[in-house]
Amino acid sequence: ARGVSMAEDISIEELLSELRRLDKSSDDGYTFRELQNKLGVSKVRVHRMISTGLERKIITPGRAERKSIDGSLRPVPVYRFVHEKSNE
Repeated sequence: ARGVSMAEDISIEELLSELRRLDKSSDDGYTFRELQNKLGVSKVRVHRMISTGLERKIITPGRAERKSIDGSLRPVPVYRFVHEKSNE
């Protein structure tokens, strides 16, 4: 058995707290691996964060380009955070 319970939910407060730790430099979103690396959390935690965020409409899925190992730009799935904006 693993130490992390799959049934463990993430609260909206926890999610917002984790998202605040991210720098705002990535307007095109973050890949799953970028989220895991920047936040220093497990894959399971990132999955829960994304699921909760999508459910609560705090995270939107998208696509962005990232440089691959051969140097070419490739489209990849990313997650963007919907920041509260006063007027848009």
